[in-house]
Amino acid sequence: MVVRVAFKKLDNPFMTTRMFLKMFGCARAIVVPEDSSGQSVIMIESEAEPDLVRAAKRVKNLEACEIMTESFQEMLDKLKKPIERKKIFVTSI
Repeated sequence: MVVRVAFKKLDNPFMTTRMFLKMFGCARAIVVPEDSSGQSVIMIESEAEPDLVRAAKRVKNLEACEIMTESFQEMLDKLKKPIERKKIFVTSI
């Protein structure tokens, strides 16, 4: 499953993503530094969705946190063009 976490514009969304990946033992994430509405969005592949959602809700700049119905691979396929254009990034630990 994928957890989508949207923040007000972050100065360094990559550092925040690495923090979430390390804290919850997740392997991969999709990082959108700034979407069309000015938010920084992180989509994290996780098996422990409720724990991740609970922890994310304690972060200051949080706008929204939701569990997506699509798998991580489906998200990658859907976002293939922006990833190739370097608008969206895939990161892993």
